[in-house]
Amino acid sequence: MKRVIIQSCLNICMYFLGAALISSITQQLEVFDNDPTRGTGFNLTLELPLILPMIIIAIILTVMGYLNRTNKKVLFPSGPSV
Repeated sequence: MKRVIIQSCLNICMYFLGAALISSITQQLEVFDNDPTRGTGFNLTLELPLILPMIIIAIILTVMGYLNRTNKKVLFPSGPSV
């Protein structure tokens, strides 16, 4: 039960960080604005305070999923057997 709660909380954190990242990208996006002489083209800056926690949480979720798998005999699950 504890494992499910931890994974659910980490998934919720990933969703909120992903939403914040998408929000910051849409705020930064400025593509020509109907004036090609004044526009800046495509300029995008990714912020480290948003990217770093997403990477760390993704790594934690991957490790937890690997350690808590149901079939511990198989190292990596393969496709369906024929």
